[in-house]
Amino acid sequence: HNRLHVIAGSVTDDGATLAEAVQGQDAVLSALGRGMSLKSDGLIQRCVPPILSAMQAGGVNRLIFTSAIGVGVTIRDAPLFSRLVIRVMLRDIYTDKIAGEAPIHRSGLDWTLVQPAQLTNGPLTRTYRAGARPGHSSGVVACGGAAVQPGGEVAPGDAHGDPAGLPRVSADDGLCDA
Repeated sequence: HNRLHVIAGSVTDDGATLAEAVQGQDAVLSALGRGMSLKSDGLIQRCVPPILSAMQAGGVNRLIFTSAIGVGVTIRDAPLFSRLVIRVMLRDIYTDKIAGEAPIHRSGLDWTLVQPAQLTNGPLTRTYRAGARPGHSSGVVACGGAAVQPGGEVAPGDAHGDPAGLPRVSADDGLCDA
């Protein structure tokens, strides 16, 4: 895309490059994740603070952050089998997401957590379920369409951290391979 500018760097090790990347932007979109790994390596906990610092230093107030259905209180929205997988096989990943998202909730920024149930590397389908509580779904969202929300935009999050008011694309946890 002619308005896309790629800047290579490390979120955790290169504060100057991160600050340069967010400077003058309207928003930050984060799609950080560990792919198919069952180990978090503390990725979200390590990356969120520098992202928030760079945003605040650069005067960027809007954050759209990709998480997963079942993180925190949204565990109630996950189907029974998914809850078991989250609590047993994905415990480390979800513990990291919960701890890493806490500073977002407290940041004072205008934030939205996008909580897909499963992302795949499939083609764009434009078929989604979205809302504050979209219901139990075992469908998937193809990464080709992960950034496209119904209506063509992502609604603002509740800056006070009420997950029930956040938009979610519903469909079983997994993350796109980068």
